[in-house]
Amino acid sequence: MINNLKNIKSKIALILVASVVISCNPLKYTKSVLSSNADRIIVTGQVIDEDTGLAMPVVVISTIDKLRQTSTDKDGKYTLDITGCSQKLKAAWIGYHHIYTRNLKLKKGDTAVVNFKMKYDMRPLID
Repeated sequence: MINNLKNIKSKIALILVASVVISCNPLKYTKSVLSSNADRIIVTGQVIDEDTGLAMPVVVISTIDKLRQTSTDKDGKYTLDITGCSQKLKAAWIGYHHIYTRNLKLKKGDTAVVNFKMKYDMRPLID
């Protein structure tokens, strides 16, 4: 019974991913596509601590589907290439609340600046 539930969950997850990919008309990530700046969609920004205002290095910035991700440098800055469909970005770091953006509606050649202010999470970590 448990194996059947796992199989059903796996099939549902695959169907959901397939439907998102089909509806977004994703870019094919090949050298020829990414080599042209006109075809790239670039999101840049910075992540800072909400309380101190200090830049936060090594914060993971990713799309919700986690197909594209990067991390911030020592100055809290990042650059991320994403696809042209509606995307939602997430900033995550241990000990801080995850931050999500609203959907970004971008198309080929667009650039966007998305900054994050992360708030310390007072809840204890659980093993």
